[in-house]
Amino acid sequence: MSETFDAASLTAGAAAATTAMASMTKKAIDLEAAMANVAKVVDFPNPEGLKELETTLLKLSRTIPITAEGLAEMAAAGGQLGVAAKDLPAFVEQVAKIATAFDLLPDQAGESMAKLANVFNLPVTKIEAFGDVINELSNNTAAKASDIVEALRRIGGTAKQFGLAKEEAAALAGALIALGKPPEIAATAINSMLTKLQTATKQSTKFQTALIALGLDAKGLEKSIGQDAGGALDNLLRKLSQLDKQTRAGVLTDLFGANFQDDIGTLVGSLETYEKAI
Repeated sequence: MSETFDAASLTAGAAAATTAMASMTKKAIDLEAAMANVAKVVDFPNPEGLKELETTLLKLSRTIPITAEGLAEMAAAGGQLGVAAKDLPAFVEQVAKIATAFDLLPDQAGESMAKLANVFNLPVTKIEAFGDVINELSNNTAAKASDIVEALRRIGGTAKQFGLAKEEAAALAGALIALGKPPEIAATAINSMLTKLQTATKQSTKFQTALIALGLDAKGLEKSIGQDAGGALDNLLRKLSQLDKQTRAGVLTDLFGANFQDDIGTLVGSLETYEKAI
């Protein structure tokens, strides 16, 4: 009985050790492959740079609940979008915290935050602070942080061109998402709205007439956007909110088209949600 038990225990122990060894080998291979992807997109100033980064990521993986491979995926995404080798450790650490808080996949978090940093000229050291802004919006509205990030990724360029600060863009996206719009729909509506408003003098006669109904004119609107984009947008939304529902639907259709009047109308009809987000 004892010999049988000992033999069984030894067999089970050997199997467990083999499994553990196989798991460790796979993790090492996966990390090596992920680091190879980093090397493809990052120009390290010395041959030891890649190995030093790998050591840093391994240490970080012991304090943040993301594998070293996942952290390497973030580094690769950042490198692909222009994060310099010297900034990668700080970038990965900040994005890892955001990914954990927002429940984002490592490569998704890396790509999204690197893209937003590029669009809004955000230094690597300020990425975590912007994540705090998004987190604050998520905590105080019905919008999930991951959805706000996704919408921001889609509207960032247009919002920056319009003149909105990153916080204003986040609030605008968060408000529409909180009102039930999926990130991609919210983003498409916002992009259309901002583009048409910024090019007001180029729009149709219907658009011009709709502005006049609000007590605005195209040249004046473009000028006010250039001086204070957030204030100009807020003023327009307030004027729309003062119209009765039937009139508002017609004006919104003439301004932004039938495809977007419902989405933007939802925002205007619950303007307090946007104001709270701001």
